[in-house]
This record gives sequence, C-alpha cells and structure tokens, in this order.
Amino acid sequence: MIEKKQISWKDGIFLAIGLTLFLRLILFVVGYNFAIRFNRLPLTTREMDFSEDIPMDKNDPWYFIVSPLHRFDALWYEEIAKNNYKNQPLTTAFFPLFPWIVGGMAKLFHTTFAVSAFFINTFLTSIVFYLLYHLARMDYDENVAFRTVIIYAFFPASFFLLAPYAEPLLFVFILLSLIFAKRANFLLTVVFACLAAMTKPYAVAIVLPIFIILLQNFPLKKNIFKYFFLTLIPLIFLLVLGYQNVQSTKSVFYALGKGWSIRPVLPHEPLFAQVKIALKSPYDLPNDVNLMIVLFTIYYLIRTYKKRQWGYWLFVLVFFGIFYLYQFKGGQLFSVSRHALIFFPMFMFLANLKVSQIIEVLYFSSSILLMNMFFIYYTFGFFVA
Repeated sequence: MIEKKQISWKDGIFLAIGLTLFLRLILFVVGYNFAIRFNRLPLTTREMDFSEDIPMDKNDPWYFIVSPLHRFDALWYEEIAKNNYKNQPLTTAFFPLFPWIVGGMAKLFHTTFAVSAFFINTFLTSIVFYLLYHLARMDYDENVAFRTVIIYAFFPASFFLLAPYAEPLLFVFILLSLIFAKRANFLLTVVFACLAAMTKPYAVAIVLPIFIILLQNFPLKKNIFKYFFLTLIPLIFLLVLGYQNVQSTKSVFYALGKGWSIRPVLPHEPLFAQVKIALKSPYDLPNDVNLMIVLFTIYYLIRTYKKRQWGYWLFVLVFFGIFYLYQFKGGQLFSVSRHALIFFPMFMFLANLKVSQIIEVLYFSSSILLMNMFFIYYTFGFFVA
C-alpha cells in the first residue's frame, strides 16, 4: 500500500480516452466485417425476444456501427425507453435510469435509441476507466493503477461496456460512491449509491460495503444520524419497485423468476453444474471462462481475507454471492463474466501481482483473443454473458 496523497484530476485521463477509442475501433472493425458480408446478421438464440426490432436498414449510415452491438439486454432497455413498463411485463427485470437517460437523449437530438446509447456509453466507458484509475491510485502507485485499467479494459467481457447496456452507467455511480466513501464524503457517497440503485436491481447491495468503508472515518456512535441516510439506498430501490408495479402487471421478482428462471441455489450446485458442463463440452469458451472467473474469485476472497481492507473484500463477496447463488434455472453459471466487471478490487489485486513478462504476454494475448471471440458470438446472437 502507498500513503494517501493528492492525485491530480488530469491523471489517467489520456489512458481512459485512448483505451475507449481503441476498444471502439476493435468492435467497429469486427462488427463491420460481419455487417457487410451478411444481408441480415444471423440471430440464433432463443433469448432474443425482440430480435425483429434490431435495426436492419443498410441505407442508414449508422447501420454498420450500431447494428452489431444491439443485442439482448439492449432490446429490453429500448423497449423501456419507448413504452416504459406497459407493453412487456418482463421488462421489470431492468431498472429505468439507463433507458430514461438514453431515450431522453435520443428524443432531444432526434435520433435512435441505438445511436444515442453509442455516444452515451462511449463517454461513460472512458469515465469508468478514469475513475477506476483514481480508485486504484488511492491505495497503490501509478504503475499498479495503470495496469489495473489495462487489465480491466481487455477483460474478455469488457466489450459490454460499449454495448447499449446499463453497466457503464452503473459502474460510474459505483466507482464514485467508493471513491467518495474513501474520501470520507458521506453525502456524495449516499447520492451516487442511490443512483446506482436506480440503475440495476442488485446495486442496492452496495449499502453493506459502503457502511464498512464509512466506519473507518465516521464512528457509528458519534455519527448515528449520518448513518441513518444509508437507508435511502434501499428506499430508492423500493421506490423503483413501486413505480414498476404501477406501470406493469408484473414485478421484478416475477420477471427474474418466471421469465429468466433465476432462483437461489445451494453453494455447491452452480460449481458442480459448471464442472459437469466443462467435462461434457471442454472447449465451450463462455462456460469455461465463467468457471475460471468463479474459481479465481474464490481464490481472491481466500487470499485477501486478512490482507485487504474489509470494505473492498466485502464488496467483492456481496456481489459475487449475488451472481453465484442466484443462477439461471439453478444450473449453469449465468453471465458471470459480464457481472465480474464490477469486481474492481479484484482487478487491482491482479495488477499488483508479481508475474513474469511471459505470463503477462500470455494473459493479455489470450484475454484479447477471448474478447474478440466473445464479441463475434454476441454479434451472431449467441448468448455469451
């Protein structure tokens, strides 16, 4: 660990912008090559409830840029932006802040949801990289902070930051909440945590690690009134649920349970089910990557139990528990590689490991390869995360 010191707001800004543009270029080249070779990009997964709404007009100048990205959750968010929660009961699985922002920008500039999301998430992704650099610099030196952002940017599921998904908006709020908690700014910590709770249902769980981080600066007995404001985070969550129930005939719990068949399971079930899948289909990359992420996360939690700050450790444990113990049909691991993007402390841990240059080269080359393969699968309508 390094001693806390002032960090300039300029630090990390060019790294964040450069990585964002580089990833955008990679996704454009890959997506463009498929878009020009197929009259209609093949859609083969059953989860594409609104697949007919994907933009397919090649006369549209934005077609080759946004069409390969507009898949899966993006379609649900677009449905919310257009019709709120009125037409599709299963949209209650998704919280409203992201589609409201993207849909509002689309109306303001008279463009489509996909184009609006393209610009918004490009900007938000650069902010995520920038904030992650600053979060790492609060505990580590410049080299570790730099490596943290690089490892994060080339993680196999990192392309989801640039898809029309709510992840980058959520991560901006989560990172800001963590940064201000470590800076002992109670008010802004709670404000950004509340905004996170309006973006994704599981974000409400941030109240637990935030409470632990704040305890380092605000003794509970002397600041009991301040801690009362942490109840605003679950309150915002409940208000969103109430709003959804007014707008729709179904709740988020119905959508997740009946629509996606997600239910709580015993700790051994997802791991054993995933090992069984890996043995049956040993080269099924999305599933294999999910399994590797789970095993490494467990290793991280064991390895850092007494070494890391409790707030960070609890942060990873809480969100890992949510994604691991609530599984798709109680079987295989569901979207773990995408959800692992929120494990910010784990990426800092990775960046601080002392490994040989050969290991680094192997890691980055395989990670970039997997990211491109994941995006190809995603473009062709295969569910990868």
